[in-house]
Amino acid sequence: MLYSVDVLRCHSDIIMMRESCCMTENTTKTSIIGRKSPWATRLWAFGLAASVFLYLGGVSVRADDVDAASKLYNGNALYNMKVYSAAMAEYRAFLAANSQHAKADEARYGLALCLYGVGKHNEAEPLFRELQKSSIIPDKQRIAVLLGECVRKLRGSAEADPIFDAATTLPGTNTYYRNMALAYLVDGRFSLAKWKEAAEAADKALKILPAGDLAVRTAYQGAYARYQLAEMDAAAVGFEALLNSITNTPLEGQVAFLWGESLREGGKAKASEAAYLQAA
Repeated sequence: MLYSVDVLRCHSDIIMMRESCCMTENTTKTSIIGRKSPWATRLWAFGLAASVFLYLGGVSVRADDVDAASKLYNGNALYNMKVYSAAMAEYRAFLAANSQHAKADEARYGLALCLYGVGKHNEAEPLFRELQKSSIIPDKQRIAVLLGECVRKLRGSAEADPIFDAATTLPGTNTYYRNMALAYLVDGRFSLAKWKEAAEAADKALKILPAGDLAVRTAYQGAYARYQLAEMDAAAVGFEALLNSITNTPLEGQVAFLWGESLREGGKAKASEAAYLQAA
């Protein structure tokens, strides 16, 4: 059996979980900030408030609730601008005074996203766990994926596996998080050398994932898992199919070599010659 090779690990940071960028899908444009015109300032403030209103699904403000609502508005506005430290202060101030408020879970959600964004996974984890039970936060799939990522970073893929597995079937408003759940499930099992489970998860994911980096990574991991299971025919099919997506890239030679090895070890030495030529 060939020694373990993980050709995609070398650029996994490019492929996997760019969440610090993707968390701010509704980011408010702030190019007006700093202009002298009072009308520009008013337009910016109006647009910012409107974007926060849409983000929250609307916050009903009573006369005696202005201070609480303003903290929630401010927290979301700052989050949208990626000013996470200041946003966290606003969310915490809101929760300190309004822990039973109807919108408290929205503040906890914003706080959890900020903590995740600055890498404080140990603080974000309990908030995401609490939010899984919330009746007013709809993004259960997103919450599960981010919880799984916190657990993975803190304690490893084995503990995160059931979280990602469950996340693949949760309701969500954005297929990005479903795709990330599928990819993380394969990635975790692959990293733990759980080859059978990784191969099965990859087969499932590849029926759903769109073409792109995640699909390439998942296809490689699935084919390599089959290779480790000595399922040489399936591995050869997987590596050959993958080559169509990575032609003229640095990965082509490595994958072509593994295709050749799969063919050779599967008793198809003659057929492996073309693969080795492509790898050369």
